[in-house]
Amino acid sequence: MATSSETMVINVDLKLPTKWEDLTDKQLRYLYGLLAQGFPAQQVKTYCLFRWSGMQVMHRYGKGWYCKFAKDEFVIMASQINAAIASLDWLDSVPTLPVRLCRIGSHRAIDAQFQGVPFETFIVCDNLYQGYLATKQDELLDEMASHLYSSKFRVESLEFSVAPHNFVAAH
Repeated sequence: MATSSETMVINVDLKLPTKWEDLTDKQLRYLYGLLAQGFPAQQVKTYCLFRWSGMQVMHRYGKGWYCKFAKDEFVIMASQINAAIASLDWLDSVPTLPVRLCRIGSHRAIDAQFQGVPFETFIVCDNLYQGYLATKQDELLDEMASHLYSSKFRVESLEFSVAPHNFVAAH
């Protein structure tokens, strides 16, 4: 006969990405949104663990959280969450290959290695990025995105004005 002090062990098989290249556009958007809001790494990994696995937190339960996953309902403790988010530690490192959204709206991303992309597009993007690093103006990133995500390559005549230690595309 079971007593109320006995605990039942439930094994939950969570399927999570194991590297940057495994992330879908939906997962990348979620991750980038968290990073843009400035959450600490442990919190980002915790949010990603729950979102990407499909595990739902229903409410606080004592020192843990009452969760639902598929048909199972259970209480999970902070130590178990910390153990689980260790599988997302790869998020702390910079990806070895470029990782970006494949599509933004109706615009597809150009090749991540700039293969088949006009050299002018590469130079414009490099100038915009260097300008962003120097000024931290988000508008430069928006303009860079318009070159990295377009339905066609822009073929423009570009004029360059020389500034100390960088080139800026003149429009």
